[in-house]
Amino acid sequence: MYGTRVFLDDEIEEMNTFRRSLILMQNGNGNSQSHLTIQTNYPIRNEFITNGVRKTVEEIRELPMWTENIDLNTHIPKVECVVLASIRLLEEEHGWFYVAHRTCKKKVKTKAEFLKIADNITEELQNAPSDSLWCDKCMCQATSVIPKFRIQFRVQDATGSTSFMMFDQDVARLLNLSANYIRDRQVQSENPNGFPHELDALVNRMLAFKIVVNSYNVRNKYYVFTVIKVCDDPDIIDELLSLENQPELTTPSVDPTCVKLSESSQCGVDSKDVASVTGGCLTMDVDNDTETSPLIERPIKAVIDALNAPGESSTKRLRKKLEPYDV
Repeated sequence: MYGTRVFLDDEIEEMNTFRRSLILMQNGNGNSQSHLTIQTNYPIRNEFITNGVRKTVEEIRELPMWTENIDLNTHIPKVECVVLASIRLLEEEHGWFYVAHRTCKKKVKTKAEFLKIADNITEELQNAPSDSLWCDKCMCQATSVIPKFRIQFRVQDATGSTSFMMFDQDVARLLNLSANYIRDRQVQSENPNGFPHELDALVNRMLAFKIVVNSYNVRNKYYVFTVIKVCDDPDIIDELLSLENQPELTTPSVDPTCVKLSESSQCGVDSKDVASVTGGCLTMDVDNDTETSPLIERPIKAVIDALNAPGESSTKRLRKKLEPYDV
């Protein structure tokens, strides 16, 4: 039989400092214990809210316009930001799936396409049928393939609209269906080449998108942005909405050593204050930008700094700041 005994010494300065900081947080938001529990048990919140660079649709669409006079031959680092928007339209003309190699999930190429990029023309490649499929990642013939989601859609927020592209893992988890299942149903139906009705479930859904703006977007002024992560958790979405609507407060500086400690400040977290959050954040991996040159012209650096700035959106900048209050 083993046990652990914990001794709490009121004279430990580190412990008193920690207790004072909890009191300050509780006085500031009235729910510090729940707030701390959410961040501990749900770290994805940090990515979308605490550390995420929030931008509106209008702000991300301005980026290519800012770069009209820069040297496009220099390295342009990719930028990731969080956008809260609703899906308004599925752009059916761009299709809804691609054919992937079952081994690596990479999009396959036809023999003619593969011949253009192959460094070594093997005998197998020469003798392969013209309708054979090849994987440029595995550098072999793809004998086993599978359909994967790739959909392009129009999103909208209060500032405007633009197009996003989302891939297999995110779409599959939002729909709770695989692309392979939908494609099998299509093949057996009377309309094998139509746009599947199952995807209509995405329309009018408000989601938190983490997107990437890369060098291809900037150089080509390409207004279709890739989704690298999406979150449909209602708590995350509600908090993002509240952050957009709340005015900026200037928090006064308080010396933690001035906070008076009491018996009640030693109490543990009450069970009713612990927030329970379920996962609703979806993840997918995309190819990284292979450019590594650190050389950045001054105009480009200004663009990147502006996009990465943790400042408020254009709608929030219109709001009047509240005056500091005394404590």
